[in-house]
Amino acid sequence: MKKRLTVFIAVILVISFVGGCSGKQERGSTNNCYLCGDSAQSMMSYYRQFDAVGVIGLNEWCVLDFGLGIENYDSEMRTVFGNNQGVTYRIETTPSRGISSATLSSELVFDDTVIQKNLCQDCLDKVMKNVENGTPFVIVDFKTLELYSVPKVNRRFFVRDYMIETKGSDLLTVNIYYLPDRNYKQQ
Repeated sequence: MKKRLTVFIAVILVISFVGGCSGKQERGSTNNCYLCGDSAQSMMSYYRQFDAVGVIGLNEWCVLDFGLGIENYDSEMRTVFGNNQGVTYRIETTPSRGISSATLSSELVFDDTVIQKNLCQDCLDKVMKNVENGTPFVIVDFKTLELYSVPKVNRRFFVRDYMIETKGSDLLTVNIYYLPDRNYKQQ
């Protein structure tokens, strides 16, 4: 359990120091695409191995895991704080209960500079379709790479076995609940 927590903290620290890619890629190329490709600077190739959801700060491509993947079920409650190029975040997670809450700075306005340089055309189109009200955040399903907007209004929706609630104010709050089907049978 301590090893997993140490690995999780190490990953978050790496994320805190990873900025955008300094090099350009050819539009349409998926090899270095931050979302579907294998760019070492995006962390998505690491997160795609997990059956979980997270949030991406689009202005600087900050990928945050909510810590509710199956591999974390025996973990205790943990809190992670950070600030990555203007995105201030706090994530509180209790994996054994399937609950996670993130507070994100919501005063940021969407800026497509980073994604224009670092996404293939298909992924860029997908992101642009899911940016709502200028909010520079999207929910990402690491398994399917589907994206969901994070509006600054109260909203509740499901992504597979995850119920997601968003609440907007001076800070944007995203609550995630892992609610798998329990397949109870009537007797």
